Amino acid sequence: MHNKDKILSKKEEISLLIKVIVKEFRSDLQTRLNDYGLTAQQGRILFLINCRNEEGLATRLVDIEKHFSLTKSTVHGLVERMIKANIIHKSNHLLELTEYAGSIIHFVLEKRKECLDKLFANLSEEELDTLSTLLNKIHITKEEKEEKKQ
Repeated sequence: MHNKDKILSKKEEISLLIKVIVKEFRSDLQTRLNDYGLTAQQGRILFLINCRNEEGLATRLVDIEKHFSLTKSTVHGLVERMIKANIIHKSNHLLELTEYAGSIIHFVLEKRKECLDKLFANLSEEELDTLSTLLNKIHITKEEKEEKKQ
């Protein structure tokens, strides 16, 4: 990516780097979750439901759709596979972790932490703060986008 001919603009280079980093992170997470019979996407959904539970929030399909910007049919398929795998169950349109999921959530969270530690291993706390600030400055929520349109 460091080419003196500058084939890519700085913005294109950053965009490509973000995509590559996300792909590598997902691949690493997938490898680490294989032992638990989970895909990386299922691991992220499990993590979301667990976080929402800890905050006292119930989780519905629409919450997953919005959080991950996925279509209804994609979420439905993921959830159905997770139900068949005894990871979650659905009750009154609410998604809940099964006893099995409760027994492995600690390991899933640890695997996720290992991936994050590996990803950011070369950054100091100050660099992490700077990166967080810059990425938050770039990120515009859906609500903010709507406000700018008006």
